[in-house]
Amino acid sequence: GNALVHTPVTAAIRLEGHRQNGEVAIAVIDAGPGLAPEVAQHAFDRFYRGDPSRSRHAAGAGLGLSIAQSIVEAHGGTITLEAVPEGGTAFLVRLPALETQVREL
Repeated sequence: GNALVHTPVTAAIRLEGHRQNGEVAIAVIDAGPGLAPEVAQHAFDRFYRGDPSRSRHAAGAGLGLSIAQSIVEAHGGTITLEAVPEGGTAFLVRLPALETQVREL
């Protein structure tokens, strides 16, 4: 949701994923304005909103990334963010990969 809200309509939001070394990584990369360092350090805090001038009715309550982090961590993973050099933010979710066996029907 954050990527949709903060990325210009004419820009793309990229989703990337891969499986490597026993884990699955999923990245959501937007082309929005990016996050200032002081905002990025609090992005996963409950009720934190990077732009305090926006009302709760027009924007979220500051719980989305905190909830995402709780869900990812409950599954043994991590979620991080980093600035994209050309502008925007990348969120990376890493989860342990499940080894499954495929059965012939």
